[in-house]
Amino acid sequence: MTGTKEDRITCKLKIRNECGLNLQTASVLVKTLWERHKDVKVFLSFNGLCVNAQSMLGVLTLCAGPGDELLVEAEGEGAAEALKTVVGLFSDCIGENEEAQSQVS
Repeated sequence: MTGTKEDRITCKLKIRNECGLNLQTASVLVKTLWERHKDVKVFLSFNGLCVNAQSMLGVLTLCAGPGDELLVEAEGEGAAEALKTVVGLFSDCIGENEEAQSQVS
């Protein structure tokens, strides 16, 4: 993680799940950020496009797939915690557990 300002933190992460940033993945990410870090600005960048990570449409617009690398930026009070949340979601292969659970039900 690197900080460009005191309240702005960035890091790069790789998409590890098999589906990339699909609807399920985006849903988990956006919902989690809104519930836990709604006052922090979080952005995802890929292929020159930067979007609000708290926007379903924005996240889906990235069209990032498995193995792609994203730049994550968070700014505001609580930026470090928000960034840790995003990194944790992607480390846990965001969305895949939810997909498996919905297939079992």
